[in-house]
Amino acid sequence: MTNLEAKLADAYKPGLGDLMSGIQVHHAKLWFAGQNENWKLAEFELHEIDEGVDDIRNYQGARKESQLIDTLSPAMARVRAAVK
Repeated sequence: MTNLEAKLADAYKPGLGDLMSGIQVHHAKLWFAGQNENWKLAEFELHEIDEGVDDIRNYQGARKESQLIDTLSPAMARVRAAVK
């Protein structure tokens, strides 16, 4: 392991709770966007949720809970279709 690799291994990684809290905020904004028929905002919030899910895969992918994240895909696809 190089010195840079050692430093990166010890670098800060957001916790699962932090990542899920971010997704929760975007989920709430998505709901409000839908209630107000603000479809541009709804699309943006969906994108933000997708980024949060990707971050969970990248930073917390080894956790048992994180390995179940793909169970969200069917529901997200239905929401995305409804927004369009």
